[in-house]
Amino acid sequence: PSWETTCNWSEVLGPWYSFNIPAFTTNIFMQTAAEITGEWSKTKVFSIPYPFTQAPWISYASKAHPELVRSDRGRCSLGLAEGECELVFTLISNALADTPTDNICYEPGSMEFTQRGYWPR
Repeated sequence: PSWETTCNWSEVLGPWYSFNIPAFTTNIFMQTAAEITGEWSKTKVFSIPYPFTQAPWISYASKAHPELVRSDRGRCSLGLAEGECELVFTLISNALADTPTDNICYEPGSMEFTQRGYWPR
């Protein structure tokens, strides 16, 4: 499905799955397949929020993190029905620049909370 992603098997859902952000877009898709060799289908699962939907920002490298799923709390405490599961993924947002000195990520004051591109959640 993508060259910068992860590919995982979900015991609860049954398929192989991967997350993907098509180049220069603002949606994340989950792609699934019964067999790792395909046929893959995709479903939109997330819209990247502002300000990362505007130039100069681009988002890429959506990756699954099954190790972060709250499995110790169980499906019932998560409010999920049978056949549903929690999936955790991350993405990278970065600013495009014409030259390294134009990069807004490294300007004075760029790490102020209202300006910075890195917001851990």
